[in-house]
Amino acid sequence: MLIAESKLGTLENVLGKRSSLDRQRAVCLEAKERYGDDTRIVLEMEIALAESLIRFGQTADAKSILTGGLSKLNQSRSENRMPRAQLLDALVETLLANSEFAEAIRIANELLAERKAFLGEQHPLTLRSKNQLGVALVRSGKLGEGIVWIREAWEQSQTLLGKQLPTTPVSYTHLTLPTKRIV
Repeated sequence: MLIAESKLGTLENVLGKRSSLDRQRAVCLEAKERYGDDTRIVLEMEIALAESLIRFGQTADAKSILTGGLSKLNQSRSENRMPRAQLLDALVETLLANSEFAEAIRIANELLAERKAFLGEQHPLTLRSKNQLGVALVRSGKLGEGIVWIREAWEQSQTLLGKQLPTTPVSYTHLTLPTKRIV
């Protein structure tokens, strides 16, 4: 009886995830019809959908949505940098989940340069980008270079933002994982 209930619970969980994604897709389509393809609200909904797809292991679909959004944004020549940065940020995460490390590193470098230029060296999003670049480098096998970026993000997060900020422990966790592998 317990095994059957467990399997039923797992099935309901899978179906719940699928219907949640279907609802999210439907909301995105409705927003596109109402607001047009390249509006900020549609891009933010697509980013949220892509993040959900990544959590459910559908990284190819997530990558397709994000690259399509980035292409639309580039064609519209929008002066607003935030949607582009959000798309690039989500795309780096997608590429890492897809084990496409070279492309993740390239885009993480591009995103870091943009955030440094527009937000400054010590903005929390710039620190996030440094950490992301470090993680991409570590995952690609470039441990030494990756640890330098993660350590820099961690130290700056601690100094500027305090030890209680959510990104500080995340950077520290990323810093300790490759170090433990080396030792």
